[in-house]
Amino acid sequence: MSRTTRFLSEFQHSKLGILIDDLSCSRAVLVAPCEAISETQVNRIITLSGGLTFVALSPERASAFMLASMARPSITGQTTSNKKFEAAQTSQYVSVEAREGISTGISAADRAKTLQILGCETIQPRALVKPGHIFPVETREGGVLVKTALPEGALDVVKMTGYTDAALFVDLLDATGQLVDADGAARYAEQEVLPVLTLSELIRY
Repeated sequence: MSRTTRFLSEFQHSKLGILIDDLSCSRAVLVAPCEAISETQVNRIITLSGGLTFVALSPERASAFMLASMARPSITGQTTSNKKFEAAQTSQYVSVEAREGISTGISAADRAKTLQILGCETIQPRALVKPGHIFPVETREGGVLVKTALPEGALDVVKMTGYTDAALFVDLLDATGQLVDADGAARYAEQEVLPVLTLSELIRY
């Protein structure tokens, strides 16, 4: 069994994994299917990562939700004193929130509710309001074979494991708030017993 096949099998079971961009910016993210997310899982992801909750959506799903693009792309990379992370431009939609069943929108339970709506098989645009605490991201049709980027990779992973076309991805940050590189991500994966994969491995697969 190849490493990628093993990753996909473990991800399908655990519904959580680490994806590393080893080709452009040495950045790593936690990935989970929105369709199957729970409050407990969201809390674990927030505790482990410390980053913003982004959701990679297929163009079809984003269109069905009638999401509007933000005026300009966000910069999700940064430069540190000992590591240079290439700035990666991520085209975002306006942030969203569940219309009902939440309070402030920022708790693990509230975020899980919004994520579940984004990942639900039955798309209900009126179930969301804007702005909110969840940040949908545009992706290219064709995934990592068309655009080598973590949003496309995260979406490919969840679709390949049988979930709907909505993937939560959150940057892994270290204790100082800096982006975790590939070596740091591997340590996270071992410590938390999570499957780990690189974009280059996913592309080859």
